[in-house]
Amino acid sequence: MSDTKDFVCPLPPIWNDIYGKLGRIAEQRNLPKPPVPLILAGWWASTDLDKMLRWQKTIAWADEHGLQDQIPELTDEQKHYFGSAW
Repeated sequence: MSDTKDFVCPLPPIWNDIYGKLGRIAEQRNLPKPPVPLILAGWWASTDLDKMLRWQKTIAWADEHGLQDQIPELTDEQKHYFGSAW
């Protein structure tokens, strides 16, 4: 199950933590806000593809603003995979 091609995005609590951290840094540095994670109602109303694309936008946002180091290495337990039932 840990094959990277099946990775979609972090699980909602992890994604929320990352978003909060990026958001605080963005506010301190007067940067645009990072992409809003698909969590809470957004989680259930979106497909795995939607989630993956939003996560990729978050990674691209972090890269664009020099914040790649703020995206932690995720463990398998922190990841959502295509077709999993989280």
